[in-house]
Amino acid sequence: MRAGKLRHVITVQKLTVVKDAVGGQSKIWSDFLTGLRAEKITSGGREFYAAQKMNEEVQVVFKTRYVGGVTSKHRVLCGGVEYDILHAADPDGRERELLISCKVNG
Repeated sequence: MRAGKLRHVITVQKLTVVKDAVGGQSKIWSDFLTGLRAEKITSGGREFYAAQKMNEEVQVVFKTRYVGGVTSKHRVLCGGVEYDILHAADPDGRERELLISCKVNG
């Protein structure tokens, strides 16, 4: 993986349920991973087409160095845009890179 391609800084967030003073529940997003450098693949590249075959809703793939624990229950923030994670995969199983397939939230 070439460091020069990791131009985007992303934040991975997790959903947290918090109880309020009157016993109700509020759902808030809190940071899980911050400052993660990633390549944003939107229209080209082998990884994008492979991810698109898995799920037709895929709009963008973030390629980053491997970090564990990222699942479809998380979301990605990049450049003020929220992305729902559809799938996170270690393509070669060697824990070197992570492909995060996403769609725009909304």
